[in-house]
Amino acid sequence: HRTVVVPAITSLDPETWQEVQNAGVGRSCYVLWNSDFTWLPNPGRDVPLMSGGLLAMSRRWWQETEGYDEHMVAWGGENIDQSIRTWLCGGRIEVADGAYIAHMWRDPKKPKTTLKYPIPTKDVMRNKARASKAWFGPFVDKVFSFPEYEAFTKMHEPIGDMSNFDRLKEKLQCKPFSHYISRFSNVYLDTGLIPKTVFQIREKRTGLCLERKPNEEAHQPHRTVLAPCTGGEGGGPAAEVQLWHEGNKDRAKDGACCSGIMNWNFLLCLDSMSLGTKVRSFTCEISGYSKNQLFSFEDPAGEGQLLWRPSKSWFRGASKSSAGCVSVTSHKVLLAHAGMRPL
Repeated sequence: HRTVVVPAITSLDPETWQEVQNAGVGRSCYVLWNSDFTWLPNPGRDVPLMSGGLLAMSRRWWQETEGYDEHMVAWGGENIDQSIRTWLCGGRIEVADGAYIAHMWRDPKKPKTTLKYPIPTKDVMRNKARASKAWFGPFVDKVFSFPEYEAFTKMHEPIGDMSNFDRLKEKLQCKPFSHYISRFSNVYLDTGLIPKTVFQIREKRTGLCLERKPNEEAHQPHRTVLAPCTGGEGGGPAAEVQLWHEGNKDRAKDGACCSGIMNWNFLLCLDSMSLGTKVRSFTCEISGYSKNQLFSFEDPAGEGQLLWRPSKSWFRGASKSSAGCVSVTSHKVLLAHAGMRPL
């Protein structure tokens, strides 16, 4: 009775009310460090996080876990609370084999999908703050370090009474958040989402650092540029856009970490399509199946050239004609054959 089940979620055509054929299928999500969430690529049967709204559970488990948080309001955050609550308090979440529900996604090109009610951002963030405060334990400090939570950290907006969670944890003897991380080590440890170290990537001749340059409208991909290095002696911490760490599973290591380079605090990885093209940043494919995101240093210690599709990678096409190194030409960061001035 402690098993919660979710369907595979497909797409609904609002004109015909039929399932869109050959569209993407979402089964499982995972929570990020800002307490947002996104789809988990290549999920197994166990679901770290429900997308919300589409689930089935027994009445008994609903009552034992005391239902929804009565202090959340409006919209959002309840799936984070319910998912982590389930995994830490003795339950589990699985995909229901053969169950499919088509969902109408919002599409600005289709008026029928236009939102008909307001979603107050402040309430959504308050709900996420409550879920994080309830279940993340000491990891909540990481969540609240993101600027979207300044209302609750710097301006001291209240998130409400939390005693209902304290009572529930005592009643069900719920485990700490570290248990959740350990249970889903394939999501958080094998992908580099909890990095061992973060670093800057410096071009030796100029002393400039690799920086992610967000687009003004936040559309992807983002550019990468060389810029004066931030931080250092007496200069405070380095800017997030200049901090990188290893990320994405390495299919050549049976899914252990890591096969790419991820921007710290952002689910954005170095990405490039072919030799001679610019290096950009794009949403990380944490399961490690994107051949465009295969980046590693020539020296495992983080020295030497930054290689793309190195010969040790799982990509079978990694050869002199399809592999290269990250190089610099007139301050443009692009891919080239080994031999050009390396980064």
